[in-house]
Amino acid sequence: MCLHSGSSTDFEAAGVGILSGYFDGCAVTKTSEIVRAMALSDTFMNFGGESRLFVPTGNPGNFDPDDISGKTIGFVNGWFSTPRCLVDYKVNGADTLTYNRMHFIDFSSDIPLNFEENKFDAVFMQLELGTEGADFENAGMYGGTPPGVEPIGDVIRCSDGVHLAVRKDSHVLNWFNAALRRMKESGKYAEVCRRSNIEHGAKGDIDCVL
Repeated sequence: MCLHSGSSTDFEAAGVGILSGYFDGCAVTKTSEIVRAMALSDTFMNFGGESRLFVPTGNPGNFDPDDISGKTIGFVNGWFSTPRCLVDYKVNGADTLTYNRMHFIDFSSDIPLNFEENKFDAVFMQLELGTEGADFENAGMYGGTPPGVEPIGDVIRCSDGVHLAVRKDSHVLNWFNAALRRMKESGKYAEVCRRSNIEHGAKGDIDCVL
């Protein structure tokens, strides 16, 4: 495991895999939590981690996305759309909110069911916004917006690009950053990204930082 994900906070510590030396580094999206826990390379891909608060369609509970004081917010285990992101974005009440953390297996039914059972007032998550009626078999971060649920409030960026994360006492970044810069200067990195978009673009755009 590269990053530790606990029951009360996400991504606040390096995982067992990194700390035990099972591997030297892993690709991560940069967040304020990861910066405290690990050393990060130069950015090699853009990935903003756009996230939204979601409520039942029509917002029957009159949820106010600008003031979440005293509200219970749902979060998805392992995603970078964390309570810390809301705090960093300075959403009013984020530093004192109550939250439930869960793993959604079937987004199309689990999220609406949790709303019906009043387990939370809103859920904070990163999805491919505006995609309705998506295939939820492989939901994940590109699963689309579940039926009966709608986004509310501003788009909140929880991440700042993709980096190689290593232990803070590692020397790997000296080699990695130098090699990455040489690849960018020579045009080899641009060519790798071009081929990757051709071969794998159907799964989503690969937005390289050239």
